[in-house]
Amino acid sequence: MKTKTIKLVSAVMLMMTMALTNGVIAQNGNCDFPDCSSVENCGNPDYSEELYEAVQYLCANGIVEGIDGELLPDENITRDQLAKITLYGLYGGINNVPTQLVTDYFPSIYPDLQDPNTYYYRSAKALLYLEYGDGISPFDRDRAFFDPESPIERSYVLKVLLEAFNVVPDPACMENPFSDFDPDNENYGNFWGYANKAYVLNIVRSGSFRPGDYCTRGEAFLFLYRLMTSELITIPTPANTQDFETSDFFIPTNLRPDVTNVARGIEQGNFSYYDKDLFHIPGYIPLDFSVGYDSYYTEIPKGYLPIEPLGPSWTHSYKIYLSMARDAENCQIIYVVHMGDGTLLMYEPEPFGIEECASITEGNYNKLIRISDNKFQLETTDHYKYVLESLSFNA
Repeated sequence: MKTKTIKLVSAVMLMMTMALTNGVIAQNGNCDFPDCSSVENCGNPDYSEELYEAVQYLCANGIVEGIDGELLPDENITRDQLAKITLYGLYGGINNVPTQLVTDYFPSIYPDLQDPNTYYYRSAKALLYLEYGDGISPFDRDRAFFDPESPIERSYVLKVLLEAFNVVPDPACMENPFSDFDPDNENYGNFWGYANKAYVLNIVRSGSFRPGDYCTRGEAFLFLYRLMTSELITIPTPANTQDFETSDFFIPTNLRPDVTNVARGIEQGNFSYYDKDLFHIPGYIPLDFSVGYDSYYTEIPKGYLPIEPLGPSWTHSYKIYLSMARDAENCQIIYVVHMGDGTLLMYEPEPFGIEECASITEGNYNKLIRISDNKFQLETTDHYKYVLESLSFNA
């Protein structure tokens, strides 16, 4: 994997150099915005000087553009805006983003992320699949909708940025640098490692962190600018390949369990069972001659359904996964198994130490067995066994 390091030099010289080499891409043509025109006039006065420097840097690389000619630094950033600036920032500017990304050939899993003509479509889809092999993508694939126009909390913004730049969260710290962020916070505790790592890298400052507050555009620009110009990290260049072993993107397969259970005709080249009567010999004990084929594929042959583009059997990017929820009435933990066809199977924790969990879904005869704290086994009625193991959390 190739890497590149971007170091901070004089802001003015850097802006001029990139304007000449990459071309300035901004709606007003010169990276000057009426609401961010100087170090004294650029959003929140607590950080307006650095934000002005950040905006000039990001704008010169085509990463930040105005909205109707204005920067709007104090307005909340939305998920679609964050997707665009994160991907462009990862590649060091709009002109460095590959003309073809491996994710261009993958379908979008969200019903509100289907229009390739939107400015954020390509960026959002890439950040849904970018994982660097650890199973955690900047944007999650387990939501009902992508919600492109929704604001996003500061803790989530850090998670998106750090995962995109392959910065590993670090929950360890000698002293909590934040006055309002408890690592054991019920709603945002999973993001503590990102916040702490961002503090170590000087991406965020000590004091009040406000993990549940919506992030403003100015704050997001500052976070990205500090990441891109940090000398404490090496900015990765994602391996943009379709090879399962070398790609830094999650490479989806064509199959889900419900797809593999569909009986296909032999003429399609992927059959589960096929039989043919050949001939019959009558008599006191008649003889019937027939031939049958029984086949079970774990993967559709590439010769039938090539990956570029994905074939008609595509329905989702993963198969089965397990999550934990809490009963709103008594706060009891409930295990939720998300099946490949969208079915949800719910179980209560094993009673009296029994490993097999009790199903609370009516008509469900699939068995969920707790093997350890982070490993479960689902045995379906057709005797398939799936081992579900927690390797890392995906917020």
